[in-house]
Amino acid sequence: EFAWSGGDTKRLHLGRAAQLGLESALLARHGVRGPATVIEGRYGYFNAFSTPPRMERLLEDLGTVWAIEPPSHKSYATHVTQQAVVDAIQSLKREWPFDPRTITRVGIRGAPRIMEERHAAREPLDVLGGQYSLPFTTAVALTRDMSNPLVYDAGAVADPLVRDLARRIELEPLPEAHHESPGFWPAEITVECG
Repeated sequence: EFAWSGGDTKRLHLGRAAQLGLESALLARHGVRGPATVIEGRYGYFNAFSTPPRMERLLEDLGTVWAIEPPSHKSYATHVTQQAVVDAIQSLKREWPFDPRTITRVGIRGAPRIMEERHAAREPLDVLGGQYSLPFTTAVALTRDMSNPLVYDAGAVADPLVRDLARRIELEPLPEAHHESPGFWPAEITVECG
């Protein structure tokens, strides 16, 4: 729900997992024990989430095949799917500086994933809502130096120029757009000034 309405809970997701892992290790070190069959027991994890459980798969290809994609690197304070767009805008501004008040049109063509409804909010309520929005993040990137993570703040969310640009940004999903690198979604950005 945070993708639609903002809020601070998203910032807690990974931290909470790390906290619980550390807490479990510390408790175990001090002798706190749990059920010996928490994984395979009748009411264990496998039976709760994988019926019928296939225990042999637990160790299959252990240490040789990895089920999690490599982590992606986030250079900017925004959703991972928007990194390429922000990076392209940063490069554009370095090579051809422009006054964002003169922008007449912005079009983005890219992978459908970066343009899903949850990433298309035009008028977010808070910073997190903005960071999930491709049009809003694009507008922030066009008006601020995103190499400084502190510029994506409440002032950016309230900025009338940012809000106006976000409403006018055109999104066009590319058919069958695929990305070759995990965590990287390519996009093509057109900025017209007049």
